[in-house]
Amino acid sequence: ILNIFLIILILTILKIIPKYSIGIFILLLFILLMAFKHKNPKLYYLIFTPSDLYTPIVYDDFNFHEDGFTKTYNLKPKYKNNYVVGFKIDKGITSKYKFNGKLEIVFFKGDEFLFEKISDHWVRAIDMGNDMTKYKQVDLSIFKFPILGKYSKDIKVEIKVLKGDKQLEPLKDSIKLYIAVSGMK
Repeated sequence: ILNIFLIILILTILKIIPKYSIGIFILLLFILLMAFKHKNPKLYYLIFTPSDLYTPIVYDDFNFHEDGFTKTYNLKPKYKNNYVVGFKIDKGITSKYKFNGKLEIVFFKGDEFLFEKISDHWVRAIDMGNDMTKYKQVDLSIFKFPILGKYSKDIKVEIKVLKGDKQLEPLKDSIKLYIAVSGMK
């Protein structure tokens, strides 16, 4: 509703002051885009996509097959958006793959517990592009940043394998955990 109001306001101003209309329009459009960036970053980034938007903020070896395996990562996201925790496999994995493990994903601000998520299925898989019978990426969980709508500094995530996915053991040398901006709507 605010966006519609601003557009009507801009059009009204353009009719009132035609001599300066282009300059005013550009100024108001800039203000609208900056406000839009904070209210709806996904749509803003759809229009103005930074070259590193989808570059993982974490990319690391991770033993998804090993019960009890745990790693903690410091998060330093550059963008407000939805992020995914998942894995990538260079050679791919069959498109019939179903995640048979269970992960506990715990978020902290410093040493203060914020919340946890349990992941026991995948939320999205992306095929190899040239080979639709294999997935190159499997997303296991989604979270919003800033965390809980307000925490953006000194954020840590601890990822623990509660139940290992034994299907992934043969791929242990080529599988990588990643955390990155989600391409999902």
